[in-house]
Amino acid sequence: MESSELLIFMEEYGYVALYVMLSAGTFFIPLPNEVIIMMGGFASSHGILHPVPAFFTSYLGIMTALTCWFLIGKSFGGLALSILVRKERAKRRFERFQHRFSKYGEYTLGITYFFPLLRHLGPVLAGMNKVKFWKFALLAYGSAFIWALAFFWLGNRFGDSAETVNALFNRFGPAFIAAGCALFAGMILLRYVQRKRIKSQQHGG
Repeated sequence: MESSELLIFMEEYGYVALYVMLSAGTFFIPLPNEVIIMMGGFASSHGILHPVPAFFTSYLGIMTALTCWFLIGKSFGGLALSILVRKERAKRRFERFQHRFSKYGEYTLGITYFFPLLRHLGPVLAGMNKVKFWKFALLAYGSAFIWALAFFWLGNRFGDSAETVNALFNRFGPAFIAAGCALFAGMILLRYVQRKRIKSQQHGG
């Protein structure tokens, strides 16, 4: 499906189209979520959709997808991984992410939505590792909100055509991946500082 076809789909089905594409699009739409949500922003800038409900419908679709992957991980984790991690490149990424997840735990969920493959692997691993749902929701939904708001705004502000949306994605996609890495590093640093403070209080007491 081309980005121009996405716009036609949104014109015809409105907010339902956004929700379906972002909640279930992983399985049948061969386009990055970045392009889909930017097209939602583009549609809202041209009066096809209203910006506020368009954004929150998109975010609800993302939250639905994350929750589904988390529940799949709890019940069918091995099967889900066999589907997601088939190519050699994906296997290498998964091994690196699994190592970080083992080392830093649920904190890695704070960056998962900034990376196309990890946005599915993160919730699956969280479900497999019995992460508490409230903690999963806080980190994964929070990460997704920042990501969604940024890409929706780009589509709304600068997406004067479907081609521009694709160009913006190619231009700014790496920057948002770098931002995700910086966010993750900040979270790890905060965790380290908290642990040092707790240890110093224990020794002081």
